[in-house]
Amino acid sequence: MRLITFLLSMLMLVSTLPALAKEGHEFNDLYRVTLLRAAPGEFSRLLADMQNKSKRGNYHILRHSQGDHWDLMTIEHWGSYSAWFDPANPKRQTQDKSWREHLDRLSSYRSEWFAYGPDKPVIEQGVHNNDLYHVEMFRALAGHKIKLLHQRAIENEYLQQTGQVVNVVFKGDQGTDWDVMTIGFHKSLLSFAKGSDLSVDEKDKIAKQVGFKGVADIGPYLRSLLASHNDTLAVSVK
Repeated sequence: MRLITFLLSMLMLVSTLPALAKEGHEFNDLYRVTLLRAAPGEFSRLLADMQNKSKRGNYHILRHSQGDHWDLMTIEHWGSYSAWFDPANPKRQTQDKSWREHLDRLSSYRSEWFAYGPDKPVIEQGVHNNDLYHVEMFRALAGHKIKLLHQRAIENEYLQQTGQVVNVVFKGDQGTDWDVMTIGFHKSLLSFAKGSDLSVDEKDKIAKQVGFKGVADIGPYLRSLLASHNDTLAVSVK
């Protein structure tokens, strides 16, 4: 009986995800996210080579500002695994062995991750129309990935209803062990720090409406689902 109850509750939780999905919380397209930390003395060359490569590829470069230990993040849109594995795809031909070996020489750390995220225009507009990016990467506790995605969805609902920036959400599929990544696109550090103009009581009411116990519960509930969490501010290399 307990097993049946548990399975039914999981099915109900999964079924709520599409209904809760707002802008930036759809998992339609495949992306490859790469994190790089430059080898000592090689940052300028690594950055220049990544910029040159991006002109022939199809990815955005984010440069670390403060927080996590990586120097550069690339976000590549592939759409699907069939596009990634297609040897005739011009983008695929930019991933040759010599380029990977070149990155190995210039970097002391490299992490690659395939994840599903929103439609390509959402990312394009977010990068091109903003100058500061709040990047959060999450490892869920065992068995908590669905709950983490649900938390990200209802927090986006809360952010939208309180007049704040809604995060785009990536759902990890293969590669390194991150489960979820979110990016908030902001105009500046000032707008990032601004928050909501609503009163505490108004925010608390909205938090309860979307599924939290209250506004004070948002952070603690998120942390209760996590094995680890990296938080970074970054700027775009345009």
